Amino acid sequence: MKKLIGVSLVSALILMSSSSFAQGKKMMKAENVKAKMEKIIADLDLSDEQTEQVKAIFKAKKANLKEGKVSKEEMQKLSEEDRKIEIAKMKLKRAEAAKTTKMKMAEVLSAEQLEKFEAIKGEQKEKLQDLKKERIEHKLQKEDMHQEEPNKAN
Repeated sequence: MKKLIGVSLVSALILMSSSSFAQGKKMMKAENVKAKMEKIIADLDLSDEQTEQVKAIFKAKKANLKEGKVSKEEMQKLSEEDRKIEIAKMKLKRAEAAKTTKMKMAEVLSAEQLEKFEAIKGEQKEKLQDLKKERIEHKLQKEDMHQEEPNKAN
């Protein structure tokens, strides 16, 4: 009986900690997004009116991208072909959202601010690509290490 209670407590603690970890990741992401937005506002030297308009543009973009989004769990259930189709749809939707956002930003920002905004977005895109490259390299190194391990045993 005591063993059953102990196992139940451990299981509950694991569930609670993994749940709070996920919530913590979401909070960190939200804080990161907020910090990026504040940096853009400061770097572009936006007026109060422009700030509200820019925030509304990005809020609409976020809502648009969330609409019809397929969850990770649903994606895993799809066939390889259907998954590729969904990924293509998401990429198209992101491209359309970026185009719409750029057009709306051009209506709100001055030419100089828009140029700065495009430069900031370019820097962010470069950083993201660098992160992706690092992740791929790290993954490849891990795979290489796992392939070498059996050879060491011989």
